[in-house]
Amino acid sequence: MESIRREDLSPTFAYVYDRIYEDGIEQKAREIAVRLIKEGFLEDEWIADVTGLSVEQVQEIRKNG
Repeated sequence: MESIRREDLSPTFAYVYDRIYEDGIEQKAREIAVRLIKEGFLEDEWIADVTGLSVEQVQEIRKNG
């Protein structure tokens, strides 16, 4: 099966592809942050650095579970 290359997509489909990819990456980063918090990692700055999330996003995750 041939994979789809982003360069071959129309601008509209490329935008949709980018959003899906970015949303997937951010969701995975949030899942990792939740696991790190549950494992007892206390420094929000460290979790933000490791996951690529902002400190504010990590604090929100910590607050809301």
